[in-house]
Amino acid sequence: MYTLDTKKQQHLWKKTALCYLGISVFCVMFTIIYESFSYGESSTTMRLMFLFPLIGGTLPSLFFSFKPLKYQPSRRSYNLWNSGIAILTNGCVIKGIINISGRFTDYDRIYWGLGICFLLASVLFYFIDVGKLVKAR
Repeated sequence: MYTLDTKKQQHLWKKTALCYLGISVFCVMFTIIYESFSYGESSTTMRLMFLFPLIGGTLPSLFFSFKPLKYQPSRRSYNLWNSGIAILTNGCVIKGIINISGRFTDYDRIYWGLGICFLLASVLFYFIDVGKLVKAR
């Protein structure tokens, strides 16, 4: 856990929100381009993959940029959260590509499980780190 002045915190969270927004836009563009070359086939999973970076990255980052956290997440917690969002987004890409090709797979269960585990581990480590900081004071 680290502490920064409020202005710097807000700037970093806005930068993170902008990065996640760019990833969301890239996901939408990727879906449009990929489906334009898929001979009329589409995948709902691929069409909705932009929601993970949007809801899991952009919205929380924007919220924290306007209402700073008392305790900032540690690097471990922050990286686990970002990895969880990336795993879920990639799971949607893989599932979408396989579905568009006309096949079906259960690979997405691995991505869902692993992505959710990473997100839960991120939240768990955040609260463990906050507890250590509060106890140390």
